[in-house]
Amino acid sequence: ATQLFYAHQVDQWKGGETPLTDFQAVWQQLGSDPKLSASFAGKMKYLRNLDDCNSTSLLDPLVQKCWQKMFKDKEDAREKCAEENFDCTWDSSNRLTIRNAQPFIRAHPVTGVPIWYNHINVLHGQMMPKDYARTARLWSGLAKLWPMALSFYYRLLFSFFGLFFPETEMGSTVLKENGEAFTTEELTAMKAAIHQHTFNHAYKRSDIVMVDNHRIGHGREIYLGPKTSRLIYTAWSDHYPPAWKEVKEVSGEECSVSA
Repeated sequence: ATQLFYAHQVDQWKGGETPLTDFQAVWQQLGSDPKLSASFAGKMKYLRNLDDCNSTSLLDPLVQKCWQKMFKDKEDAREKCAEENFDCTWDSSNRLTIRNAQPFIRAHPVTGVPIWYNHINVLHGQMMPKDYARTARLWSGLAKLWPMALSFYYRLLFSFFGLFFPETEMGSTVLKENGEAFTTEELTAMKAAIHQHTFNHAYKRSDIVMVDNHRIGHGREIYLGPKTSRLIYTAWSDHYPPAWKEVKEVSGEECSVSA
């Protein structure tokens, strides 16, 4: 699959780049360590806790949408969970927990090369402070104090939560297939490999960026400036450019492609 980014407006004062991560290189680095390679040979277990819309947590930054905004009702949720082979249960507070197991690694559908292909980087709370710390290292001057403060805040917040709540009570987390938590060493190695193989693309207006969506992951750096100062459009295709077909020009200056 292919993903496109188009920079329509980039008037923010600082930041706002799109981090692009080569997850094929990430696995090459992690897989070269026999101990890590053995740890990541099986599957990981995703766990998401979706609150009832009448009692959504305002403190846990890992809490996503309440479940009624994702599903029509419980019957709809059960049907969708069955279609995806997810385990879905509600507790006494009407909180929905979704569990599913996925492999750490997948083969690229075209090249067959193994890729670090999972969402632990965004669903595990211990990853968030490390990303803000990276941003602080990239920024200079007084501006770097903002990501430094965010890194410290989230590190402190998750440490505080850890004193009173198990990891599985957070809005989301990722565990080993047997239910064990990842060690600090393992999480640090993952994030170090991801950061080492991440490039921040600083947009100029009208930039177009095209990436292999199976191999390259993306995110968004925080930025300083009004929310409306940055606008990046994105689109996906299930095919790679060689399979695209040209279509008739709309005007003398415009043309488009379709998958």
